[in-house]
Amino acid sequence: MMYSEFIEHSNFTEQYISYAEYTTYIEPIYMAADQIPTKQEFIAMLRDAFKSLVNPVVEKAIHSLSLNDKITYLECGSQQVQEYLTRIDFEARKLAYQYLKLMLTL
Repeated sequence: MMYSEFIEHSNFTEQYISYAEYTTYIEPIYMAADQIPTKQEFIAMLRDAFKSLVNPVVEKAIHSLSLNDKITYLECGSQQVQEYLTRIDFEARKLAYQYLKLMLTL
């Protein structure tokens, strides 16, 4: 599956999952998967993994922010808070990729 197909079918944005992330993590999992016959099924599994693993981690990270950090972030988009959340989100995505890799190679 090409990156453009992935972006189109998954509804993820290029800002959220970059080409580099796609080629480093997602494409190798897809190419190694013998059990997934369609692109849509693979993307559905990835979205389910994100729903189960990434979203709760990011929600917890947001919940754990101090009230002042939340207010600052909402009012003026604190760069420090944004970088923290972006880093947490990326680490959680890497866990989701690892989970998906294990599920598809068993």
